[in-house]
Amino acid sequence: MKGLERLATADIPEGSFSIRYLPLAEARERAAQLAPGSVMLIVRAQDPQRVVRVSHMALVVRTAAGLVVRHASFGWEKKVIEEPIAAFLDRLGTYREWPVVGVALARALDARGRAVEVLRR
Repeated sequence: MKGLERLATADIPEGSFSIRYLPLAEARERAAQLAPGSVMLIVRAQDPQRVVRVSHMALVVRTAAGLVVRHASFGWEKKVIEEPIAAFLDRLGTYREWPVVGVALARALDARGRAVEVLRR
């Protein structure tokens, strides 16, 4: 495949991998409840012509305007932008060529206690 030629020398793991995600409609319903600081992974429909299912990542941030998604734009801006979370999720639902099926969310854990314990050793 022409699009995969640049990955020919990469060490790409093979096999089946799973990712738990919220379906897009459910993510829209819960948008106001998402925790600030969460990392949002954009999960696409399975496509045998593509190597990945996660195509983009963003941060959920609380601002004076409310919850926004901060991410690197592929649009005309070509820079890091912030969008209201509901508008961002609505836009994800408009992609037809490679549909977005949902979002996976990850949160950083406070590891200060563990770090102190490790440093004591």
